[in-house]
Amino acid sequence: MTVNHLEILKDQGAGFFLVKNTCSGRYVRLGRAETGYLLDCLQKGNMKSQLNAEGELPEDSRQILDEKFHQWGFLDANAAPEHIRKHLDLTRIKLIEFNVEKFTKRICPIYSKFFSRQSLAVFFCICLGCAGIAIYSILNAAFGDPAAVAMPSLTLSLTDIVITVLLLLVSMAAHELAHAAVCVKYGGQVKSMGLLLFFLIPCFYCDVTDIYRIKDRKHRQRVALAGVYVNAFLGAAFLLAAFLFTLFGTVILPLYYFAVSSLAVSVYNLIPLVKLDGYWYLSASLDVTNLMDKGVLMAYTTFFHRKELSTLSTSAGKRRLLALYGIAAFLFKPLFWGYNLYEICTRLPLGDNLRWLAGCIGLAIVLADFFQTLMHDAQLIHRDYRRLIQML
Repeated sequence: MTVNHLEILKDQGAGFFLVKNTCSGRYVRLGRAETGYLLDCLQKGNMKSQLNAEGELPEDSRQILDEKFHQWGFLDANAAPEHIRKHLDLTRIKLIEFNVEKFTKRICPIYSKFFSRQSLAVFFCICLGCAGIAIYSILNAAFGDPAAVAMPSLTLSLTDIVITVLLLLVSMAAHELAHAAVCVKYGGQVKSMGLLLFFLIPCFYCDVTDIYRIKDRKHRQRVALAGVYVNAFLGAAFLLAAFLFTLFGTVILPLYYFAVSSLAVSVYNLIPLVKLDGYWYLSASLDVTNLMDKGVLMAYTTFFHRKELSTLSTSAGKRRLLALYGIAAFLFKPLFWGYNLYEICTRLPLGDNLRWLAGCIGLAIVLADFFQTLMHDAQLIHRDYRRLIQML
């Protein structure tokens, strides 16, 4: 159902709806009574019976929703986008953004071949080939003639560095396009891609917000892991090529560096405690939207409102998992910041004074982000606790 600039969809959870602001592309999950109140605010109360969105809300809940509807741009299509008004997210600083809607529709048939059974069989054979050659090389080094085992130079020439960097850029772009192609394959739309600083590390990104429209949990899982799979496929394929060249006496270092880097990126993206692919896969697997926020709320409920746990429809095991996740994600974020800042300070060719300056600036950024996280969680508990906890 379309109401003004909003699209209202039935969610996979009973009694819930997904409301999409078609101007900003943002999705928000609302309960039946909340959706009915939104229709009243839009002066479309006659549509409530079509959605079975009946129900009364207390006055304090209506006041909170009035603020939220305005914040989300639900009441006015011409309202300023939310991302302009809110505080800067230091973990995700967008640098470049461009529309790729037409492009993703063209590449979707090509990428579909990557996710076929034949492609999986090829990937499995490549992995077996890499494992076989690696075992052969280890045994040959251990039991063969030591004089016949020559250690190649590991120094990269300028040409090698350029080739490796270009291959990595192609790999990262292929990673994001894989998310886009799989999202389009299962009925979503992808309108933007670009470049951002993720915890100050430059990387590509792809807006697959339409994943919320995909009702099948397995399909959402595939969207989340599509980029990881493509990186692993490319890494394994280039590693096999590097092994084969080495067996015939030619060592091509860019192949090795690219292969190892692609495989490392795959593992890195599986971290679930920050919003990487592993986070979205876990969110899809648990069938919990806003996983990080709801993990914090569940941890808060577990420690301070234990009596309310029995009123939730979520199983005890899932409640414990969400609470543990909320605590782990809260503690992991500063550590992740520290690791990235350490890598930046040690990798860049900086003098001691500049390195100290970069470290101080980095510490200030970490403290500022930690303060923002505390303020966000406090506001979440104060303003959205009742609304979000009822969705669990």
